Formats: sequence, C-alpha cells, structure tokens
Amino acid sequence: MSAIPAGRVVLPQQATRDWVLYGRGTDGTLPEQARANTRSTYIGQLDVTGGNPTVVTGMNGRFDWNGGRPQATGKDYIERIAVQTPGELRLTIPPTGISGHLDLYLGTLGVRGQVRVDVGGKTAAAMTLQPPQPGRWVDAVVRISFQGTLNQGSLTIRMSTSDGAGQPGSNGQQGGAGSSGQLSLAAAVLSDGF
Repeated sequence: MSAIPAGRVVLPQQATRDWVLYGRGTDGTLPEQARANTRSTYIGQLDVTGGNPTVVTGMNGRFDWNGGRPQATGKDYIERIAVQTPGELRLTIPPTGISGHLDLYLGTLGVRGQVRVDVGGKTAAAMTLQPPQPGRWVDAVVRISFQGTLNQGSLTIRMSTSDGAGQPGSNGQQGGAGSSGQLSLAAAVLSDGF
C-alpha cells in the first residue's frame, strides 16, 4: 500500500477491470455516480456506517470516463462521497483469483484517515493518512496490490478516521458538511498488474 498525489484520471485505463466513481448519481441518490459497464463486476457496493454520507466537491483530482453506467460518459467530474467522523466506508471484492491492484482516491479533512485491508477476515495491511495542513482537504491515491491473495477469501477495505478530535473542517470548502473531520472517496479502480 502506498499513497501518491491525486491528479486527472481518464477511465477506463489500460488493464482496468472495474471502476466506480462516487458522489450523487444521475437520479440524485448516493453513493455512486457511475460504474464500469462490464459483464463482470468486481468492486462491490459501498457500505457507509456510523454517519450519513454527503457529497463534497472542490478538491484536487478530476475524472473523465466512457463506457460507464448509468451515465455512459463524463468529463471533469469532481464530486466524491464523504462521511464525517466517526463514520466508515467499506468496500468488498469477492474471491476472484486475479492479481493486480486497487487504487482508492481518498481525501481527508482535519483528521487522520485510516485504511485497513482484510483478506478472508484477517488484517493484511494498514495505512494512516495524515493531513499536513489541518482544516484543508488533502487528497491521496492509496494503491493496494495483491497477487493471488483473492483466492484466500474476500478483500475487504475499511476506510475511516482514526480519531474524532481532529481540527475543525473548513466551512469555506464548497460542499462541506459542518466543522467535524471528514473522509472522502472519489473512486475505486481495479486493474491488472502492479
């Protein structure tokens, strides 16, 4: 697992098996804006616990896509799903036998974000994201690489904040939801290779 800065992403990319963009859907519901229109869906539905999800905008990272559903194409998409402390976002990928990597486009506001990866119910990796400037959104791409581990059971990724005592959020942030810390998820992209 590693964190790298977020930038413009065009989906699908070469070797992309599945992808999901999070935010407000075309019908106004949360949490998905678009998902790959493929016969094989690998990325499960996003579960949100411990808080009501909101949509935030205005951070780094923009998405263009084609081959999606229910919206086939899009450009300059900047929304993402967010949950306030102490909420949690959880994704599951069922056993598939594939090798590759999952990129999670995350953001934190005023708190430390945590990502925990479980394979078959056992913790396989964990990472903490610390914002360098409290009160501002910090974006990162967390890459989770796996090689054959999906034969051992489902891959479950839990994204949460590590504490509820972070710096207040920025009320000037477009789409912000109050003053407590937040964690956001813009996209999940599953690809072959490392």
